[in-house]
Amino acid sequence: MSGQRLAKSRLMTYNIGGGRKDLGSQPDDVVRVIREVSPDILAIQEAASYQDADGVWHSLLGQVAQAGAFGNHAHFAPALSMREHMDVRKGLFVHGL
Repeated sequence: MSGQRLAKSRLMTYNIGGGRKDLGSQPDDVVRVIREVSPDILAIQEAASYQDADGVWHSLLGQVAQAGAFGNHAHFAPALSMREHMDVRKGLFVHGL
């Protein structure tokens, strides 16, 4: 191992509370915190999406990705929920074990 350098990566997980204003989770606030930490890999929980009255979809993940210069390197995956997935009769739950 002499002379070898280890690569380091900074991982950040961040629960943004679904973008709720009362939790300080507005896009500008979220981006500010992420920029302060400057992670190499970022995992965000509760990144809400919503449809406005005109039928246009808005994604907090998309807003954060664009503002944080992550560009097309952002991916979304739905969360497991107690109501929909955490049941031994459901295949996803059993497969996950």
